[in-house]
Amino acid sequence: MRWVSQGLTSSCEPWITGFHGTNPLVAVYRAGLECPEITMKLVKIILAGAMLALIPSVTLAQQSLKGTVTTIDRPSETIAIERTQSGTVGAIGGGATEQQFKAPEGVLDTVQAGDKVTFSASEIGGNKTITKIEPR
Repeated sequence: MRWVSQGLTSSCEPWITGFHGTNPLVAVYRAGLECPEITMKLVKIILAGAMLALIPSVTLAQQSLKGTVTTIDRPSETIAIERTQSGTVGAIGGGATEQQFKAPEGVLDTVQAGDKVTFSASEIGGNKTITKIEPR
């Protein structure tokens, strides 16, 4: 590594200014290959951006939803809930939709078909699963 032989152990600034050309990103890219400090800074920035992108999806997954229990299938431990339309009446979206959810033990005994419920669901192992359910 050239930067070690030149004694640039704490700062890689000379490498960025040492490359000439019309595209300044090429100089940064080349400096990143030669200087581990720049590479680590870029990795930290990329990871921080990825974490910021994930936060809204996790928050959205725990949003409370409202609906009506339509069917309960005890052998397969699933529950079908028809979600009520939220927002303006007549909005684009077609109204209520029915979805199947996996239910943890004990949940199937607390509700019956026809009950109006408030629930939270998330995707666990590729299956939509009820995380919390309460009668309204």
